[in-house]
Amino acid sequence: MLIACSNAKNIEMRCNLPLELTETNKRDVVAKKISIDDFNCIKVIAEKGDSKAQTVLAFLYENGIAAHQDEKLALHWYLAAANNGYSPAQSMIGSLYRDGLYGLPQDYTQAYNWYLKAAEQGYASAQTTLSYLYLNGLGVEKNNEKALYWVQKAVEQNYPQAQHNLGSFYYRGIGVKQDINQAIVWFKKAAEQGNADSAYALGSVYLVGGQIAKDYDKAFYWLEKAAQKNNSFAKYDLGIVYQNGLGIEQNYKKAFDLYLQAAEAGNALAQNNLGMMYLHGVGIQQNDEKAFYWFRSAATLNSASGQRNFGMMYREGKGTKQDKEKADYWQKLADTNDDQDS
Repeated sequence: MLIACSNAKNIEMRCNLPLELTETNKRDVVAKKISIDDFNCIKVIAEKGDSKAQTVLAFLYENGIAAHQDEKLALHWYLAAANNGYSPAQSMIGSLYRDGLYGLPQDYTQAYNWYLKAAEQGYASAQTTLSYLYLNGLGVEKNNEKALYWVQKAVEQNYPQAQHNLGSFYYRGIGVKQDINQAIVWFKKAAEQGNADSAYALGSVYLVGGQIAKDYDKAFYWLEKAAQKNNSFAKYDLGIVYQNGLGIEQNYKKAFDLYLQAAEAGNALAQNNLGMMYLHGVGIQQNDEKAFYWFRSAATLNSASGQRNFGMMYREGKGTKQDKEKADYWQKLADTNDDQDS
């Protein structure tokens, strides 16, 4: 969007920047080279009180685009736009209070108040986050009905994260009767808009089955979609698919590669499986030291299976010096945790 403005010397300039930020054009703004003239042009408009320009200027300061990175100035301009009633900026202030960023304290009540202002103006992102706050009782009393109300408001605007969350409500029976088929409907709507969480959810549902018939073809399709967006849980599940040959040819090397990608992203389940592959030489050359490393990584992330295997390495002196005291410690710690690895 091109707009005309004048600098202090009354020289005409044109701002080659969008005056309304979306998730798509935010990436474009970050990627493109912004000229000083474009920056100054936006600044002139912001200083005249234009809320959209104030929000763009805040974003530029926040990311150090065409200016030095400055969190204080970013906060200043976000607040200016938010106090002018601009819903995207109000939602941003809510996020800053939620996370305690840019010098603001972490304050869920303040976050709730700002998200509510934006949500009441119909801002889908804020409506979705407001639903989350109600669901978890953050800054407001827990209320599943209001959580459902606000997520449905965002769904009416075809907002993919809200569609995913509504699918989760149906999957878990939160505020609605549990209905796996309705969950799939909403997961699919979100996944088709590129939501990686929903693509993973679909893949997982079809992989595990239970309330619906297993479908390895659909599982593989959706897990690959999610993995392409770097969803570590999808990469872990794809590793399971390749390791066990579920609907495809068994491929230990491919399983290892997927586990490694997920493990490096901090996925404890993948770290534990990677340790097992190193321990037994499956898909990779046997290596006790690397098995020990990955079991330790999983154990420190509170994986009960990782803790058991880590303790086993100490007990048997594999990849490390034998230490029965440490073995007992990790075994007892594992026994106190619910094993979510199955």
